[in-house]
Amino acid sequence: MTDPDEEIFIVSDFHLGDGEGEGQGAGADRIVGDRARHFASFVYWLAENVSPATPRRLVLLGDTLDLPTHASGSVVDGMRRWEGAAAAAVERIADSHPAPFDALSSFAVSGARLELLAGNHDVALQLPAVRRVLLDRLGGDRGAVGWHPWSLHLRGLLWAEHGSQHHDLHAIPEWLSPPASRSTWGLPPGRAIEALSVAAARGRGPSRQVAAASVAVATDVIASAFARPALARRRRAYRARELPSIAGGTDLPESVLAEIDRLSETDGWSIASRLLRRRLGAGDSSPASFIGPAARRIHAILADADRSVRVYAFGHTHTPVILPVGAWAPGASYANAGAWAGIRPESVSRQVGPDRYPFLRIRSGPPGQPTVELRLWNAAQERVDAFPG
Repeated sequence: MTDPDEEIFIVSDFHLGDGEGEGQGAGADRIVGDRARHFASFVYWLAENVSPATPRRLVLLGDTLDLPTHASGSVVDGMRRWEGAAAAAVERIADSHPAPFDALSSFAVSGARLELLAGNHDVALQLPAVRRVLLDRLGGDRGAVGWHPWSLHLRGLLWAEHGSQHHDLHAIPEWLSPPASRSTWGLPPGRAIEALSVAAARGRGPSRQVAAASVAVATDVIASAFARPALARRRRAYRARELPSIAGGTDLPESVLAEIDRLSETDGWSIASRLLRRRLGAGDSSPASFIGPAARRIHAILADADRSVRVYAFGHTHTPVILPVGAWAPGASYANAGAWAGIRPESVSRQVGPDRYPFLRIRSGPPGQPTVELRLWNAAQERVDAFPG
């Protein structure tokens, strides 16, 4: 439940890591370090400029950290390797960029709430040992920190999730208990595609890394195309195993969660069909991209269960936007928080400008009358600006 006067701030896709993907060396370290300090200044601004009498939440909507997404080895050994590598990565990132961790820790003990969700780049936070390392760096049990393994649902007001589960190249069939091995049937080809992109960017010509990544992409695509019956059985078992444990925390019936989970089901054939439609110019060119239609379907499911909300908030696409869900859903909005990472669509980079970072601000207001706005953190001036356009 929300307070009538609560303010909610949503940030997505911080991608705090070691600079890979934005170049290498001292230049990349400086870019990531600047972004870390800019984020810390934003969090301190929230703590100092929103009245303590007003309940506040800061929602980190996934891909906050860039962590290892899988490991090699058998089921047991692979999980152990993945858990160890991801936990070490959290420690290493926090040691390299302490400012945002200190700021978030201060925010969480100031009487405000910090809400954490995972994205496809930090899905390792689903592992309790990895999550414990992060929570310890945020002050342990001293602050008000909420963990939401799938979505943050505030009845009547907000449905918030990262959004990668609605992207067929990145949807993880067993999101709440992801496997460690990339080669397991049904894992999203997006993991292997990203690995291939990184390997190709690092090398000048053929290399063992590029060859291995190419084989991984082909293997995943073939497996996901022909594993539909096996994947369907796994998904049914997964829902029966995992959904009861989170239903209470979301204030939603297990049957509703199962319907929403089915929206993320995909395979190689559906991916090929979507890419063909896009090639022929029949795809969705809206700024809402593929997540806008997902928001409409989620709204329909929640409305049927008398659990609809006014704001459906996502990240993942790195494209900040607020749009109506549809004429048939008056007052309901699709909102995307965009990205703090430097990797953005070129049109967004031109619109936002350097050292300015998008976020969503939701005021719960009177019952049934919340407001949602896109704003920019102007790091150079340490102030909030209106979103242009």
